[in-house]
Amino acid sequence: GSLLCQIMYSVLLLPLDTVQPLLSHLLSLLEHFNDFNSLLPETVLLEEQELGVEVQKTSSDKNEENLGKQQEEECRWVWILDLERSVALAVGRCLGGMLQGLPPSLHEKMS
Repeated sequence: GSLLCQIMYSVLLLPLDTVQPLLSHLLSLLEHFNDFNSLLPETVLLEEQELGVEVQKTSSDKNEENLGKQQEEECRWVWILDLERSVALAVGRCLGGMLQGLPPSLHEKMS
């Protein structure tokens, strides 16, 4: 997981023309991450916490030990959510580059 994160962060730093040929692979990877993350415990709760949305507790009588254990389990999966978002960002950059097209040529800039 750590190596894949480093590779993905490096891909985000590459120029768009280098990343664009990888679009089909990134889309496939994003689909698999999405499927996998939907199976992880409490991913919706993690995403809502990151967005600052107040989440109602399902049980009001949880003690602090169970809450600490739950938060520890949630933190184990944060990295893979971050990785999914990094892949989504790379896909977004590719799609944005496709919509914008090539930068203007020197002749276009001068006229």
